Amino acid sequence: METAQYLWEHPETGYREALGSRHVADKLRALGLDVQEFDIPGCVAVYNTGKPGPNICIMGELDSLIIFDHPDCNEKGYVHACTHHMQTAAMLGAAYGLLKSDVKDKLCGKLTFVAVPAEECIELAFREELRKAGKIRYYGGKPEFLARGVFDGVDISMMCHGATHREDEDVWMSGTSNGMVGKIIHYTGLACHAASPHKGINALYAATLGLSAVNAIREKFEEKDYIRVHPIMTRGGDVVNAIPDHAELETYVRSASVKGMVAAAKAVDRAFVGGAVSMGCECRISTKAGYMPTTVSEEFTGLCMDVIPAVTGKKASLDPHETGSTDMGDISTIMPTMQFNVGGSVGAYHSKNLVVPECNRESMYLNGGRVMAAVTYELLKDGGKKANEVKAAYKPEFASPAEYMALADSFFSDKTYKIDIE
Repeated sequence: METAQYLWEHPETGYREALGSRHVADKLRALGLDVQEFDIPGCVAVYNTGKPGPNICIMGELDSLIIFDHPDCNEKGYVHACTHHMQTAAMLGAAYGLLKSDVKDKLCGKLTFVAVPAEECIELAFREELRKAGKIRYYGGKPEFLARGVFDGVDISMMCHGATHREDEDVWMSGTSNGMVGKIIHYTGLACHAASPHKGINALYAATLGLSAVNAIREKFEEKDYIRVHPIMTRGGDVVNAIPDHAELETYVRSASVKGMVAAAKAVDRAFVGGAVSMGCECRISTKAGYMPTTVSEEFTGLCMDVIPAVTGKKASLDPHETGSTDMGDISTIMPTMQFNVGGSVGAYHSKNLVVPECNRESMYLNGGRVMAAVTYELLKDGGKKANEVKAAYKPEFASPAEYMALADSFFSDKTYKIDIE
Protein backbone atom coordinates (compact mmCIF):
# COMPACT_ATOMS: atom_id res chain seq x y z
CA MET A 1 0.00 0.00 0.00
CA GLU A 2 2.78 2.41 0.95
CA THR A 3 4.74 1.78 -2.25
CA ALA A 4 1.68 2.14 -4.47
CA GLN A 5 0.85 5.48 -2.87
CA TYR A 6 4.47 6.66 -3.07
CA LEU A 7 4.68 5.87 -6.79
CA TRP A 8 1.31 7.54 -7.42
CA GLU A 9 2.59 10.69 -5.73
CA HIS A 10 5.97 10.57 -7.54
CA PRO A 11 5.22 9.66 -11.16
CA GLU A 12 8.10 9.51 -13.65
CA THR A 13 8.14 8.62 -17.34
CA GLY A 14 10.26 5.94 -18.99
CA TYR A 15 14.01 5.96 -18.31
CA ARG A 16 13.47 8.83 -15.85
CA GLU A 17 12.15 6.75 -12.90
CA ALA A 18 15.01 7.57 -10.50
CA LEU A 19 12.86 8.12 -7.39
CA GLY A 20 10.66 5.11 -7.92
CA SER A 21 13.60 2.85 -8.72
CA ARG A 22 15.44 3.91 -5.56
CA HIS A 23 12.32 3.41 -3.44
CA VAL A 24 11.81 -0.14 -4.72
CA ALA A 25 15.49 -1.03 -4.39
CA ASP A 26 15.39 0.04 -0.73
CA LYS A 27 12.31 -2.11 -0.14
CA LEU A 28 14.02 -5.15 -1.65
CA ARG A 29 17.12 -4.56 0.46
CA ALA A 30 14.88 -4.44 3.52
CA LEU A 31 13.98 -8.04 2.71
CA GLY A 32 17.65 -8.97 3.00
CA LEU A 33 18.20 -9.23 -0.74
CA ASP A 34 21.22 -8.04 -2.68
CA VAL A 35 19.99 -5.55 -5.26
CA GLN A 36 21.58 -4.86 -8.62
CA GLU A 37 21.08 -1.37 -10.02
CA PHE A 38 22.11 0.08 -13.36
CA ASP A 39 23.07 3.30 -15.12
CA ILE A 40 19.37 3.58 -16.02
CA PRO A 41 16.36 3.22 -13.69
CA GLY A 42 15.24 -0.22 -12.60
CA CYS A 43 16.66 -2.89 -10.35
CA VAL A 44 16.79 -6.65 -9.86
CA ALA A 45 17.14 -8.91 -6.82
CA VAL A 46 17.50 -12.69 -6.77
CA TYR A 47 16.57 -15.04 -3.93
CA ASN A 48 18.21 -18.48 -4.11
CA THR A 49 16.43 -21.24 -2.20
CA GLY A 50 19.60 -23.30 -2.19
CA LYS A 51 17.80 -26.15 -3.94
CA PRO A 52 18.11 -26.85 -7.67
CA GLY A 53 15.09 -25.88 -9.71
CA PRO A 54 13.59 -23.35 -12.13
CA ASN A 55 14.01 -19.58 -11.91
CA ILE A 56 10.72 -17.64 -11.67
CA CYS A 57 10.70 -13.90 -12.39
CA ILE A 58 8.13 -11.53 -10.88
CA MET A 59 8.11 -8.04 -12.43
CA GLY A 60 6.60 -4.62 -11.89
CA GLU A 61 6.72 -1.58 -14.18
CA LEU A 62 7.81 1.84 -12.92
CA ASP A 63 6.88 4.38 -15.57
CA SER A 64 4.00 6.84 -15.84
CA LEU A 65 2.20 8.59 -18.67
CA ILE A 66 1.94 12.28 -19.59
CA ILE A 67 -1.62 13.63 -19.36
CA PHE A 68 -1.70 17.32 -18.57
CA ASP A 69 -5.43 17.51 -17.89
CA HIS A 70 -5.44 14.68 -15.32
CA PRO A 71 -6.30 16.19 -11.91
CA ASP A 72 -3.43 14.35 -10.20
CA CYS A 73 -0.66 15.04 -12.72
CA ASN A 74 2.45 16.93 -11.62
CA GLU A 75 3.86 20.08 -13.21
CA LYS A 76 5.32 18.01 -16.07
CA GLY A 77 2.02 16.26 -16.76
CA TYR A 78 3.30 12.97 -15.34
CA VAL A 79 0.62 10.71 -13.87
CA HIS A 80 0.06 6.98 -13.38
CA ALA A 81 -3.01 6.84 -15.62
CA CYS A 82 -2.14 3.25 -16.59
CA THR A 83 -1.86 2.10 -12.94
CA HIS A 84 1.78 1.05 -13.15
CA HIS A 85 2.09 2.34 -9.59
CA MET A 86 0.27 -0.78 -8.36
CA GLN A 87 2.36 -3.22 -10.38
CA THR A 88 5.64 -2.75 -8.55
CA ALA A 89 3.76 -2.64 -5.26
CA ALA A 90 2.27 -6.03 -6.18
CA MET A 91 5.73 -7.37 -7.04
CA LEU A 92 6.96 -6.30 -3.60
CA GLY A 93 3.83 -7.79 -2.03
CA ALA A 94 4.59 -11.13 -3.66
CA ALA A 95 8.19 -10.92 -2.44
CA TYR A 96 7.08 -10.24 1.14
CA GLY A 97 4.52 -13.03 1.03
CA LEU A 98 7.01 -15.58 -0.25
CA LEU A 99 10.09 -14.60 1.75
CA LYS A 100 8.55 -13.59 5.09
CA SER A 101 6.69 -16.86 5.60
CA ASP A 102 7.40 -20.56 5.91
CA VAL A 103 6.38 -20.96 2.27
CA LYS A 104 9.95 -20.26 1.12
CA ASP A 105 11.14 -23.48 2.79
CA LYS A 106 8.90 -25.49 0.44
CA LEU A 107 10.27 -23.89 -2.73
CA CYS A 108 13.14 -24.82 -4.99
CA GLY A 109 15.16 -22.89 -7.55
CA LYS A 110 15.34 -19.10 -7.61
CA LEU A 111 13.04 -16.09 -7.40
CA THR A 112 14.00 -13.05 -9.47
CA PHE A 113 12.30 -9.75 -8.60
CA VAL A 114 12.55 -6.99 -11.22
CA ALA A 115 11.42 -3.37 -11.20
CA VAL A 116 11.53 -2.50 -14.89
CA PRO A 117 11.45 0.95 -16.54
CA ALA A 118 9.90 2.32 -19.71
CA GLU A 119 6.97 0.17 -20.82
CA GLU A 120 4.97 3.05 -22.28
CA CYS A 121 6.34 3.80 -25.75
CA ILE A 122 6.34 7.60 -25.42
CA GLU A 123 8.90 10.45 -25.59
CA LEU A 124 10.53 8.70 -28.53
CA ALA A 125 12.89 11.59 -29.31
CA PHE A 126 14.29 11.37 -25.76
CA ARG A 127 14.74 7.61 -26.06
CA GLU A 128 16.40 7.98 -29.44
CA GLU A 129 18.87 10.39 -27.85
CA LEU A 130 19.64 7.77 -25.20
CA ARG A 131 20.04 5.11 -27.89
CA LYS A 132 22.38 7.23 -30.01
CA ALA A 133 24.43 8.04 -26.92
CA GLY A 134 24.83 4.32 -26.24
CA LYS A 135 22.93 4.46 -22.96
CA ILE A 136 20.16 2.11 -24.11
CA ARG A 137 19.77 -0.37 -26.93
CA TYR A 138 15.96 -0.52 -27.01
CA TYR A 139 13.10 1.88 -26.34
CA GLY A 140 11.29 -0.61 -24.07
CA GLY A 141 12.54 -1.46 -20.60
CA LYS A 142 12.03 -5.22 -20.82
CA PRO A 143 13.90 -5.60 -24.14
CA GLU A 144 16.62 -3.39 -22.66
CA PHE A 145 16.90 -5.57 -19.57
CA LEU A 146 16.85 -8.65 -21.80
CA ALA A 147 19.86 -7.24 -23.68
CA ARG A 148 21.60 -6.53 -20.37
CA GLY A 149 21.27 -10.15 -19.26
CA VAL A 150 18.67 -9.61 -16.52
CA PHE A 151 16.59 -12.52 -17.82
CA ASP A 152 19.52 -14.90 -18.36
CA GLY A 153 18.65 -18.14 -16.63
CA VAL A 154 15.02 -17.15 -16.02
CA ASP A 155 12.52 -19.87 -17.00
CA ILE A 156 9.08 -18.25 -16.48
CA SER A 157 8.05 -14.61 -16.00
CA MET A 158 4.93 -12.95 -14.66
CA MET A 159 3.56 -9.55 -13.68
CA CYS A 160 0.22 -7.90 -13.07
CA HIS A 161 -1.52 -4.83 -14.45
CA GLY A 162 -4.34 -2.70 -13.17
CA ALA A 163 -7.71 -3.02 -14.85
CA THR A 164 -11.21 -1.62 -14.75
CA HIS A 165 -13.29 -2.87 -11.83
CA ARG A 166 -15.45 -5.94 -12.48
CA GLU A 167 -18.13 -7.20 -10.13
CA ASP A 168 -17.62 -10.89 -10.91
CA GLU A 169 -13.81 -11.02 -11.11
CA ASP A 170 -11.00 -9.54 -9.03
CA VAL A 171 -8.08 -10.98 -11.02
CA TRP A 172 -8.08 -12.43 -14.52
CA MET A 173 -5.54 -13.06 -17.27
CA SER A 174 -4.36 -11.12 -20.30
CA GLY A 175 -4.38 -13.04 -23.55
CA THR A 176 -2.34 -12.59 -26.70
CA SER A 177 -1.62 -9.12 -28.09
CA ASN A 178 -0.20 -7.37 -31.12
CA GLY A 179 3.41 -6.42 -31.62
CA MET A 180 4.42 -3.18 -33.30
CA VAL A 181 7.16 -1.17 -34.97
CA GLY A 182 7.28 2.62 -35.04
CA LYS A 183 7.93 4.78 -38.09
CA ILE A 184 8.73 8.44 -38.77
CA ILE A 185 8.15 9.45 -42.40
CA HIS A 186 9.70 12.72 -43.59
CA TYR A 187 8.94 14.25 -46.99
CA THR A 188 11.22 16.89 -48.50
CA GLY A 189 9.97 19.04 -51.36
CA LEU A 190 10.76 22.54 -52.65
CA ALA A 191 9.37 25.72 -51.09
CA CYS A 192 8.07 28.64 -53.09
CA HIS A 193 5.42 31.33 -52.82
CA ALA A 194 1.99 29.77 -52.59
CA ALA A 195 0.73 32.06 -55.34
CA SER A 196 3.12 30.31 -57.76
CA PRO A 197 2.80 26.64 -56.70
CA HIS A 198 4.13 25.38 -60.04
CA LYS A 199 7.58 26.53 -58.99
CA GLY A 200 7.67 24.28 -55.92
CA ILE A 201 7.22 20.66 -54.85
CA ASN A 202 4.51 20.30 -52.20
CA ALA A 203 5.69 17.99 -49.41
CA LEU A 204 2.31 18.25 -47.68
CA TYR A 205 0.55 16.86 -50.76
CA ALA A 206 3.08 14.02 -50.92
CA ALA A 207 2.29 13.19 -47.29
CA THR A 208 -1.49 13.24 -47.87
CA LEU A 209 -1.07 11.00 -50.92
CA GLY A 210 0.99 8.64 -48.75
CA LEU A 211 -1.82 8.59 -46.18
CA SER A 212 -4.36 7.84 -48.90
CA ALA A 213 -2.20 5.01 -50.19
CA VAL A 214 -1.99 3.49 -46.70
CA ASN A 215 -5.77 3.60 -46.44
CA ALA A 216 -6.06 1.98 -49.88
CA ILE A 217 -3.92 -1.03 -48.90
CA ARG A 218 -5.93 -1.79 -45.76
CA GLU A 219 -8.12 -4.20 -47.73
CA LYS A 220 -4.98 -6.29 -48.37
CA PHE A 221 -4.60 -6.98 -44.66
CA GLU A 222 -6.13 -10.27 -43.48
CA GLU A 223 -8.32 -10.29 -40.38
CA LYS A 224 -6.32 -13.10 -38.78
CA ASP A 225 -3.25 -10.84 -38.58
CA TYR A 226 -5.05 -8.03 -36.67
CA ILE A 227 -3.08 -5.40 -38.61
CA ARG A 228 -3.43 -1.88 -37.20
CA VAL A 229 -1.86 1.21 -38.83
CA HIS A 230 -2.74 4.60 -37.33
CA PRO A 231 -0.59 7.46 -38.67
CA ILE A 232 -0.69 11.07 -37.55
CA MET A 233 0.75 14.19 -39.21
CA THR A 234 3.22 16.08 -37.02
CA ARG A 235 4.33 18.66 -39.58
CA GLY A 236 2.61 19.96 -42.70
CA GLY A 237 3.91 23.44 -43.42
CA ASP A 238 5.00 26.54 -41.55
CA VAL A 239 3.09 29.46 -43.10
CA VAL A 240 -0.01 29.56 -45.25
CA ASN A 241 1.55 31.60 -48.08
CA ALA A 242 4.39 29.18 -48.80
CA ILE A 243 4.33 25.76 -50.44
CA PRO A 244 5.47 23.34 -47.71
CA ASP A 245 8.92 21.91 -48.38
CA HIS A 246 8.78 19.59 -45.38
CA ALA A 247 6.06 17.30 -44.00
CA GLU A 248 6.28 14.57 -41.41
CA LEU A 249 4.13 11.64 -40.31
CA GLU A 250 4.43 9.15 -37.47
CA THR A 251 2.79 5.76 -37.23
CA TYR A 252 2.83 2.39 -35.55
CA VAL A 253 2.40 -0.77 -37.59
CA ARG A 254 0.88 -3.52 -35.42
CA SER A 255 0.23 -7.22 -36.00
CA ALA A 256 -0.53 -10.39 -34.05
CA SER A 257 2.51 -12.17 -35.51
CA VAL A 258 6.13 -11.33 -36.26
CA LYS A 259 5.64 -12.43 -39.86
CA GLY A 260 2.55 -10.26 -40.26
CA MET A 261 4.29 -7.28 -38.66
CA VAL A 262 7.26 -7.50 -41.04
CA ALA A 263 5.05 -7.88 -44.12
CA ALA A 264 2.71 -5.03 -43.13
CA ALA A 265 5.64 -2.72 -42.40
CA LYS A 266 7.00 -3.27 -45.92
CA ALA A 267 3.59 -2.61 -47.48
CA VAL A 268 3.20 0.60 -45.48
CA ASP A 269 6.67 1.76 -46.59
CA ARG A 270 5.69 1.24 -50.23
CA ALA A 271 2.54 3.28 -49.74
CA PHE A 272 4.36 6.20 -48.16
CA VAL A 273 7.06 6.16 -50.82
CA GLY A 274 4.33 6.14 -53.47
CA GLY A 275 3.14 9.51 -52.23
CA ALA A 276 6.65 10.89 -52.67
CA VAL A 277 6.97 9.48 -56.18
CA SER A 278 3.67 11.08 -57.20
CA MET A 279 4.89 14.56 -56.27
CA GLY A 280 8.58 14.17 -57.06
CA CYS A 281 9.55 14.48 -53.38
CA GLU A 282 12.25 12.81 -51.37
CA CYS A 283 10.99 10.45 -48.67
CA ARG A 284 12.99 9.36 -45.63
CA ILE A 285 11.56 6.56 -43.49
CA SER A 286 13.04 5.98 -40.05
CA THR A 287 11.91 2.70 -38.49
CA LYS A 288 12.29 1.89 -34.79
CA ALA A 289 12.00 -1.45 -33.05
CA GLY A 290 8.87 -1.51 -30.94
CA TYR A 291 7.43 -4.57 -29.20
CA MET A 292 6.96 -8.18 -30.23
CA PRO A 293 3.53 -9.88 -30.27
CA THR A 294 2.54 -11.54 -27.00
CA THR A 295 1.98 -15.29 -27.01
CA VAL A 296 0.39 -17.27 -24.19
CA SER A 297 1.25 -20.67 -22.71
CA GLU A 298 -1.79 -22.94 -22.52
CA GLU A 299 -0.26 -24.91 -19.65
CA PHE A 300 0.59 -21.80 -17.65
CA THR A 301 -2.88 -20.38 -18.33
CA GLY A 302 -4.48 -23.57 -17.06
CA LEU A 303 -2.45 -23.49 -13.86
CA CYS A 304 -3.37 -19.84 -13.22
CA MET A 305 -7.04 -20.59 -13.95
CA ASP A 306 -6.97 -23.02 -11.01
CA VAL A 307 -5.00 -20.81 -8.62
CA ILE A 308 -6.80 -17.46 -8.98
CA PRO A 309 -10.25 -18.59 -7.71
CA ALA A 310 -8.57 -20.20 -4.69
CA VAL A 311 -7.05 -16.81 -3.80
CA THR A 312 -9.87 -14.41 -4.69
CA GLY A 313 -12.95 -16.59 -4.26
CA LYS A 314 -14.16 -15.50 -7.70
CA LYS A 315 -13.89 -16.88 -11.21
CA ALA A 316 -10.95 -16.12 -13.51
CA SER A 317 -11.13 -15.70 -17.28
CA LEU A 318 -8.67 -15.21 -20.14
CA ASP A 319 -9.07 -11.99 -22.13
CA PRO A 320 -9.45 -12.25 -25.93
CA HIS A 321 -6.73 -11.01 -28.25
CA GLU A 322 -5.71 -7.42 -27.59
CA THR A 323 -4.69 -5.26 -30.57
CA GLY A 324 -2.55 -2.99 -28.37
CA SER A 325 1.09 -3.78 -27.64
CA THR A 326 3.31 -4.32 -24.61
CA ASP A 327 6.96 -5.19 -24.14
CA MET A 328 5.84 -8.21 -22.12
CA GLY A 329 5.42 -9.62 -25.63
CA ASP A 330 9.18 -9.48 -26.12
CA ILE A 331 9.73 -11.66 -23.06
CA SER A 332 7.04 -14.07 -24.25
CA THR A 333 9.07 -14.75 -27.41
CA ILE A 334 11.70 -16.60 -25.35
CA MET A 335 9.85 -18.02 -22.31
CA PRO A 336 6.34 -18.63 -20.88
CA THR A 337 4.83 -15.46 -19.41
CA MET A 338 1.64 -14.32 -17.75
CA GLN A 339 0.21 -10.86 -17.14
CA PHE A 340 -2.59 -10.78 -14.58
CA ASN A 341 -5.25 -8.09 -14.72
CA VAL A 342 -6.24 -6.79 -11.30
CA GLY A 343 -9.56 -4.96 -11.18
CA GLY A 344 -10.22 -1.83 -9.18
CA SER A 345 -9.83 1.27 -11.33
CA VAL A 346 -12.58 3.47 -12.77
CA GLY A 347 -12.42 5.50 -15.97
CA ALA A 348 -10.65 5.05 -19.28
CA TYR A 349 -6.98 4.10 -19.23
CA HIS A 350 -4.55 6.67 -20.66
CA SER A 351 -7.08 9.42 -19.95
CA LYS A 352 -7.74 12.21 -17.47
CA ASN A 353 -10.58 10.14 -15.99
CA LEU A 354 -8.54 7.17 -14.72
CA VAL A 355 -8.68 6.83 -10.92
CA VAL A 356 -8.46 4.10 -8.31
CA PRO A 357 -11.25 4.88 -5.81
CA GLU A 358 -10.13 4.70 -2.21
CA CYS A 359 -12.63 1.93 -1.53
CA ASN A 360 -10.93 -0.29 -4.13
CA ARG A 361 -7.29 0.43 -3.31
CA GLU A 362 -6.63 -2.20 -0.68
CA SER A 363 -8.02 -5.06 -2.78
CA MET A 364 -6.40 -3.81 -6.00
CA TYR A 365 -2.98 -3.18 -4.49
CA LEU A 366 -2.88 -6.48 -2.58
CA ASN A 367 -4.62 -8.99 -4.87
CA GLY A 368 -1.93 -8.89 -7.54
CA GLY A 369 0.79 -9.79 -5.06
CA ARG A 370 -1.32 -12.53 -3.49
CA VAL A 371 -2.03 -14.18 -6.83
CA MET A 372 1.58 -13.99 -8.05
CA ALA A 373 2.85 -15.43 -4.76
CA ALA A 374 0.34 -18.29 -4.95
CA VAL A 375 1.19 -19.04 -8.59
CA THR A 376 4.91 -19.01 -7.78
CA TYR A 377 4.32 -21.45 -4.94
CA GLU A 378 2.49 -23.84 -7.27
CA LEU A 379 5.31 -23.58 -9.81
CA LEU A 380 8.19 -24.18 -7.39
CA LYS A 381 6.79 -26.69 -4.90
CA ASP A 382 7.45 -30.42 -5.36
CA GLY A 383 10.86 -29.80 -6.88
CA GLY A 384 9.48 -27.40 -9.48
CA LYS A 385 7.38 -30.09 -11.15
CA LYS A 386 4.73 -27.75 -12.57
CA ALA A 387 7.24 -25.11 -13.66
CA ASN A 388 9.17 -27.73 -15.58
CA GLU A 389 5.97 -28.96 -17.23
CA VAL A 390 5.03 -25.42 -18.30
CA LYS A 391 8.51 -24.77 -19.66
CA ALA A 392 8.72 -28.10 -21.52
CA ALA A 393 5.38 -27.57 -23.27
CA TYR A 394 6.10 -24.01 -24.43
CA LYS A 395 7.43 -23.39 -27.94
CA PRO A 396 9.03 -19.93 -27.96
CA GLU A 397 9.35 -17.77 -31.07
CA PHE A 398 13.12 -17.55 -30.59
CA ALA A 399 15.61 -20.10 -29.31
CA SER A 400 17.70 -17.54 -27.42
CA PRO A 401 17.88 -13.85 -26.47
CA ALA A 402 20.56 -13.44 -29.14
CA GLU A 403 18.17 -14.66 -31.84
CA TYR A 404 15.50 -12.29 -30.54
CA MET A 405 17.90 -9.33 -30.55
CA ALA A 406 19.05 -10.06 -34.09
CA LEU A 407 15.50 -9.52 -35.35
CA ALA A 408 14.78 -6.59 -33.03
CA ASP A 409 17.97 -4.83 -34.15
CA SER A 410 17.02 -5.33 -37.79
CA PHE A 411 13.95 -3.12 -37.30
CA PHE A 412 16.12 -0.05 -36.73
CA SER A 413 16.69 1.53 -40.12
CA ASP A 414 16.84 4.88 -41.90
CA LYS A 415 16.17 4.77 -45.63
CA THR A 416 15.86 7.64 -48.10
CA TYR A 417 13.94 7.28 -51.35
CA LYS A 418 14.19 9.68 -54.30
CA ILE A 419 12.69 8.13 -57.41
CA ASP A 420 12.64 10.11 -60.66
CA ILE A 421 10.47 8.75 -63.46
CA GLU A 422 11.80 9.84 -66.82
